[in-house]
Amino acid sequence: MDAAPTVTSPDGMVIRQPQGSIQQLPGYDAGWFQVQDEAAQLVCVLAAPQPGQRILDACCGLGGKTGHLAALAGNRAEIWATDRDTRKLADLAIEMRRLGVSGVRPLAVNWLQSPQPDVGEGFDLVLLDAPCSGLGVIGRNPDAKWRRRPEDVQRHARRQLALMEVLADQVKTGASLVYAVCTLEPEETDAVIAAFLGRRPDFGIQAPQAVLPAPAHRLVRSDGTVRIDPADEPMDGFFMVRLQRHASRHRRC
Repeated sequence: MDAAPTVTSPDGMVIRQPQGSIQQLPGYDAGWFQVQDEAAQLVCVLAAPQPGQRILDACCGLGGKTGHLAALAGNRAEIWATDRDTRKLADLAIEMRRLGVSGVRPLAVNWLQSPQPDVGEGFDLVLLDAPCSGLGVIGRNPDAKWRRRPEDVQRHARRQLALMEVLADQVKTGASLVYAVCTLEPEETDAVIAAFLGRRPDFGIQAPQAVLPAPAHRLVRSDGTVRIDPADEPMDGFFMVRLQRHASRHRRC
């Protein structure tokens, strides 16, 4: 088996021409690894979860980033893994058992509908890996390019902004909200963040260099957002940003 460390993510390995299925690789059943693109790995690296934190993985899906968050926090964080799809949550629970992860609370939630769960005092970290057009992964799913229409991008952008506004209230003062999408469409990336910051002046962009490894600094733009273009990098297309909540809704960065 030919394997090498990933160049940008500090947590990955690239396996070239594996023999057989992923499930047959040494260590899979023991929960030694998950399968994620290098760009997706950087989302949780940017989130920088810490032991003892209360964390919300708001659109957790099958749990790829949930497991990574738990690993980075040394399996010592309380993680609420929410999704509106109960089938995905069932698969997530199986994946967490494979990984040997404890402290994950799967919960069926549609954050854009009432009622919403009582989360108590809020979270130290909220990750929104938002549903998106997925146009950053067309290298692996080329058919997606022909299935997407301009109105799909606009629809996703409206939902992304709505989710950001709802989840902002779940973030403790001084805590972080990480937004990520596997697309580079301006409507779903820069426009969403600009609109959100215009409505929520109590949030500001945190400098990602403080938590990203040096090899990833080349991906940071002047405004503090991270943009990964598959035309320039051997990774999926991704946009991500780390925001911090300030003490007052009337304070601007």
